[in-house]
Amino acid sequence: MATITRLLDLHAGDTVKLTTQHNKGANASLWNDGSFDTPCRLVLQWMGASGVPSTLWTNPDPGFRWQAGTPGSQLTSLFNARLTNDLNFLVSKPYLLTYQTVAQTALAANTSVRVSVDHLGGRIHNDNGDNYSGWTGSPSYFYTAQRAGWYLVVGDYCTTSTTGGTAMDTAAQVTQNNGHQNSPLYWGQHMHWTTSFFTGATYVNLQYLRVGDTIGPNVQGQPAAGTWATAVSATQESNFGLIWLSQ
Repeated sequence: MATITRLLDLHAGDTVKLTTQHNKGANASLWNDGSFDTPCRLVLQWMGASGVPSTLWTNPDPGFRWQAGTPGSQLTSLFNARLTNDLNFLVSKPYLLTYQTVAQTALAANTSVRVSVDHLGGRIHNDNGDNYSGWTGSPSYFYTAQRAGWYLVVGDYCTTSTTGGTAMDTAAQVTQNNGHQNSPLYWGQHMHWTTSFFTGATYVNLQYLRVGDTIGPNVQGQPAAGTWATAVSATQESNFGLIWLSQ
């Protein structure tokens, strides 16, 4: 079974459909045994507005209470500081959209490496990929949280081995909290049996980041022999993204 999870910059009128490819050597069927746990699925969720907001809004304050008898002269500033800020923040949440255009090659076996997602921007319309200015590009490739909260973090990492045989890829993220770098947090492992197709691993997780915490995409290649590389084609590349969900 193959999966993909990705944040996309879609505009009104864009369409999305689910496709797949195989190298079985004969006709293949999409499996469905009639139960609810095996059919192919396509799930989409609107996450927020794209682009840099007019103001880099701050986190909503759920502890604020409106007081009876507040003078009318204060209402405009209070509405701007509370309702205007909170609603705009929830529409224009901090996010990141990146993907890789130049492959990394001759990578050592069984080694976790930072994925050089060198293009900052949406994959579909090249919309702004970093609306709260948290991204650090080459050579570090990591995001620094500008607002505290729970983030949906996703990555699809495409790789290829330089030799045939059974191989495995493991997706990971590396976080750094208050200057202390944690060990890579490993997620999904995908095995592959041929070099005729790219393969890879998928990362999907909820992670709490404080202001100043950093996070970056890592992947570990375990080829059957020799070295491994990330893979880039016109329709397939490694990508990394995140979006603020809640506090």
